[in-house]
Amino acid sequence: PMVFAVSCFRLEHQIRRVTGKRWARLYCVDRRLDAERFSGKRWVAENKDYPPDTLREKMFEELLAKVEERGDAALFTITRDSLVGAVIAANAGV
Repeated sequence: PMVFAVSCFRLEHQIRRVTGKRWARLYCVDRRLDAERFSGKRWVAENKDYPPDTLREKMFEELLAKVEERGDAALFTITRDSLVGAVIAANAGV
């Protein structure tokens, strides 16, 4: 099993011109994920459309919660402990 820090996840978002909806995608940036074959690539963890006035913090927390739901089946956990997270982030190259 792997443990990821919250700081390993990055949110990217934009408002689509055609639909007017905000699109958000949560990436996991961690060099421990298959570093030999996919060095420097970002792994898409989750994505979703939102109303245009949705706050970044809400999008991030909602998408992260969806990722955390899959943790048991995929053998990973996400720590919210800042000290443990700092050590993981340092080792993960974040």
